[in-house]
Formats: sequence, C-alpha cells, structure tokens
Amino acid sequence: MCMQHAHILAPSTRSAGWYLRVRQLETVYHLRTPHSD
Repeated sequence: MCMQHAHILAPSTRSAGWYLRVRQLETVYHLRTPHSD
C-alpha cells in the first residue's frame, strides 16, 4: 500500500480510517472474487 496516496486522498485522520477501511474491503472482495484471466 502506498501511504503517500492515502495521505493525499485523506488529509484528516477520520478520512484516513475510512479510506483504509475501503481499501481493506476492496482487497477482501478481490481475494474472494475469482479472476478469469
């Protein structure tokens, strides 16, 4: 994870926590979703 991008997109602590939660949900979603490449 790039903390610089997280810092740019979420300047406040509350936004940072929300952003990290969204990133975590996206990671879990991608891990649970089978990729047909």
